[in-house]
Amino acid sequence: MKLKLFKLMFDRSLAAIGLLLATPFLLLISVLIWLDEPGSVLFGQTRLGLKGKPFRLLKFRKFSAKCDDSGPGVTVAGDTRMTFIGSILERTKLDELPQLWNIVQGEMSFVGPRPESMRFADMFQGEYLKVLDFLPGLFGPCQIAFRNESSLYPADEDPELFYRRALFPQKAQLDIEYFANSSAISDFSWIVRGLWVTLAGAINWRELRLSYAKNILTDTVIVLSSWILACSLLFSTLPYAEFYQVLQQGVYWLPPIVIASLIWTGCYRSYGQDYFYFVDALKLLHATTLSLAIALIAILTIAPINALVYLLPIEWLLLLFGLSTPRIWARYRREKRLKIYQNPGLPVFVYGANSSGIALANWLIHGQQKTVLAFFDDLAHSHGKQLMGIPVLSRTHDILSFQSEHPVSEIWVAQPLSEVQKISLANFCSAQNIALMLFPEAETVYQTQLG
Repeated sequence: MKLKLFKLMFDRSLAAIGLLLATPFLLLISVLIWLDEPGSVLFGQTRLGLKGKPFRLLKFRKFSAKCDDSGPGVTVAGDTRMTFIGSILERTKLDELPQLWNIVQGEMSFVGPRPESMRFADMFQGEYLKVLDFLPGLFGPCQIAFRNESSLYPADEDPELFYRRALFPQKAQLDIEYFANSSAISDFSWIVRGLWVTLAGAINWRELRLSYAKNILTDTVIVLSSWILACSLLFSTLPYAEFYQVLQQGVYWLPPIVIASLIWTGCYRSYGQDYFYFVDALKLLHATTLSLAIALIAILTIAPINALVYLLPIEWLLLLFGLSTPRIWARYRREKRLKIYQNPGLPVFVYGANSSGIALANWLIHGQQKTVLAFFDDLAHSHGKQLMGIPVLSRTHDILSFQSEHPVSEIWVAQPLSEVQKISLANFCSAQNIALMLFPEAETVYQTQLG
């Protein structure tokens, strides 16, 4: 009894000190959550406590403020409900910092079984009921063994069913085996090990290396090169005397600030650098402007304001040009490969020179192994232009002229047609022995294979 009382007092005192010291950090996280998506920064959920008594567990909000309790009761890797900041909090486990208040309230301990959701209350039967004999905690054997639990869920099975079938029994057994014979010394060791595993596992180094390392390294080189070039252009040579500090501070501050801004604005979340579209260009513009605004504050303390007035605009232009060039080049190479790739396929036309036509053309090229020879549309101003590097035709005789050199077997329609347009197009296809495919209806409406 004395040991339990000592542990309770120790937990509450340490948690109160932790809350006091972490207050600025907690405020910063709260602001970031709200900026990412306005709404409540804290998330409260009823959990099972000591002897099965329910209590309100606190966390920083990871999911969108619009989410309700209708989704899965577990968090899987890449959960679409998570916000950008939420995904960082989930990975670093910083979302659990508000539980220090639960410890101060005596509802939790630093070391104990993880408090289970009420959704899984029915699992505490038979021998598993013993888990509820212990005060739930932040650290423990399960918290370390299942540090990256979200990555354990298979893609082909319901997450909650998998948790019930595979994970819950393992976690319950671990808790029962340890806490039945725990001691103050062993509890302290779990706190130390828990902190270490939390910090060490915050970054998925393999994913970072495979997905982002090359892009981040390239962008870092571009940032440094653009800064050195900007300083050389402004001062006509490499800076010296007091202006050397400006160059030096930029080398120190700009790379981490710019890379952090690129991450924050989602520039690395694009499908790939070879899919660089207008929306990605806007993100890049946002990131460079944000990073240089922050850099201005950092460098202003050691640099004359008159130097920065000229230097930062030059750096902004060079940085924007430098970061966008490899992305535009990657997209150009992809589209060039696309033209080469589509050569062997069955030749077709796409009706609709718009976003729907682009989507349909990509599907035909990649999914159906077909060659899109041309788009055509009823709009007169579209004649003679190109879309995806493919000619756009606007008149029937243009199609006939084009087909005389490049015969096609199908015309795919990417947009709804009126009955008059359908009949007119069907008659044309019938006369030219072409199959008409009305894609919006997801079926072949007219098959005009003659002969």
